Amino acid sequence: MEKMPLAYVKGGKVIGGNHRFDAIKKLKELGKEYGHVYVMDLDGVKRNRPNLSVYRKLSHKPFLWIDSLPRD
Repeated sequence: MEKMPLAYVKGGKVIGGNHRFDAIKKLKELGKEYGHVYVMDLDGVKRNRPNLSVYRKLSHKPFLWIDSLPRD
């Protein structure tokens, strides 16, 4: 079975515990290591404002599965 990491993104950062990492750099690292990354965009979920600028910079790399919840 293939493993896929879950990355929480908030304010352009990947957050985990008490740590914050640059989202673009961290998502690239995870993508290289695992092939795919499941992204839970907390700004999209809570405020309907996903971190689109981050994903646009990575859009040429088809390794992200982004969840920011459905829109009205």
